[in-house]
Amino acid sequence: MIGIGGSIGSGVFVGCGKGIELGGAWMIFGYLIVGMGMFLVMRGVGEVVLWKSGYE
Repeated sequence: MIGIGGSIGSGVFVGCGKGIELGGAWMIFGYLIVGMGMFLVMRGVGEVVLWKSGYE
């Protein structure tokens, strides 16, 4: 499973290179915005999981 994930991840990384080449700095800025949004979503999911489990 780790090998499959590694090969998929590297393929996505190489594929994004073309988009970064065409879009320039705006593409990297877009990745940053989306990454920050996903970080906040995952923090929220973690908060809900801990709240529902009664963890103190």
